[in-house]
Amino acid sequence: MAIRERTFNRGVLVGLMGLAILMSLFGQRAAAPLRKVARFLLIAPTDMNMYVVTALRGGDELARKRRDPRYVENLEKQVGSLQSQVAYYHDQMDQYRREVRELQNWQKVFGPNDKLDRILIPARVASDDALPYGDTRVVNVGQRQAVQPGDDVTTRRLLTDRSRALGQFDVMSQNVLVGRIIESGPYTARMILVTDKRYTVKAKVIRDPGNPRIIGGRTSEEELTDKHPPVPCTAAGDGRSGLIVTGARTDENVQPGDRLLAIMKREGYSDYAIPIGTVTAKEEDPHPDRGGYDRLHVSPDVNLAGLRRVYVIYHVGRRQPREP
Repeated sequence: MAIRERTFNRGVLVGLMGLAILMSLFGQRAAAPLRKVARFLLIAPTDMNMYVVTALRGGDELARKRRDPRYVENLEKQVGSLQSQVAYYHDQMDQYRREVRELQNWQKVFGPNDKLDRILIPARVASDDALPYGDTRVVNVGQRQAVQPGDDVTTRRLLTDRSRALGQFDVMSQNVLVGRIIESGPYTARMILVTDKRYTVKAKVIRDPGNPRIIGGRTSEEELTDKHPPVPCTAAGDGRSGLIVTGARTDENVQPGDRLLAIMKREGYSDYAIPIGTVTAKEEDPHPDRGGYDRLHVSPDVNLAGLRRVYVIYHVGRRQPREP
């Protein structure tokens, strides 16, 4: 008996050694097929009890049992009701997401923003021009409130027509450029309006895609879309009640109704744009050196004659002048 066991153990050892030698010879190519064979060999004994129990119980009786049609119909109704509830809750979730996005948009537009590098200093127009030498105003802020020559001045325009403002919350309370500070005393400052002949500013014209037109492209003429860039130009006061814009090429096809924005550049600060007015008319530039360019007439977006409340743009972190 002992001899037989030793012989059996020896045979098992020899077989395992032979298998190890074969595995070393064939390498990884033989590993994958052997794993597949071993997997099936291990599955059979482990699942054998399931097959035995199924055979003794007579198979799946529920699958062979004839179901009552009313029971099936009731199950189908329950499934339909659950599917309707799932669809309803999905709609509710979508509605809540839309409300959250709207609230986030409102907060982004009207809420505080710590990333802005400029703030608005409120002021009031104290007096108009005593003599018709220029289009200027005196405001009741000065060096005590950190107002300096060169600061831009704006006002706010509120849209009362909610149907026009709906979906464009950034224009419900919008700054409109009205002038620039030229003198600043301790308590008062003087500004020139955008209509003054001494006022000039780099600007751009935003063409209205809702007004279809053909413009000059890089290779040929093409239809205007909202992807076309603004038209760079220069704006200056006409000395009366509007502005004159030069530098707009004729093939850009600027039309009345397009918007004029001033490009405000301050050293050490990010550039920003402020609306000034709306194009009311255009003509060919009469200057002999400006062939192929238009001259645009722009009307301010605010009533400068009735100007009362204004805001001076203060750049955060700039150096303050020493007091005398």
